Amino acid sequence: MHTVVTRGRWLVACGLLMSGIYFGVSALGSVATASDQATMAMKGPVPAGYARTCGECHMAYPPVLLPAKSWETLMAGLEYHFDDNAELLPDEHAKVLKYLISHAGFEGQGLLQKMQTKAPLRITQLPEFRHEHDELSAAMTTGNPDVISMSNCDACNQDTALARFEEEMIDIPGFGPWED
Repeated sequence: MHTVVTRGRWLVACGLLMSGIYFGVSALGSVATASDQATMAMKGPVPAGYARTCGECHMAYPPVLLPAKSWETLMAGLEYHFDDNAELLPDEHAKVLKYLISHAGFEGQGLLQKMQTKAPLRITQLPEFRHEHDELSAAMTTGNPDVISMSNCDACNQDTALARFEEEMIDIPGFGPWED
């Protein structure tokens, strides 16, 4: 028996095929997002100079939160690092720089979505960071004695070492778990 494919059947088949491709690609995108979170973790071994020196004023940020060019710029100016001297010994400096660059983030990944510059210097100025924190009041953040600064991620986020910043992991001191 010879089957004749009509224009209507052909259009329906093409529509189904395109729907399948669309939903397949969408599913792959969500898998990539989950794997992005897994790769954001602090990869070891973390140089001692990084955890010690950076951790004196703020958390030692997972390198994936900034692109390599940002880390290069920040490391080149440690003697004037946001009005503080954060210089490292030359040997430590080389190890920390290598670590940061080899584990840096990429544009479009995590907080590096919608970047306006190729080498931002402040994580708190990233458009995606601002978007994620736009509902927080000053009382919850800069006016909160347990938080003090928007750069104090550890104060509210329970799993920063693994660079996990999901809303269900947020507990704001004095305000409790975050509910969007």
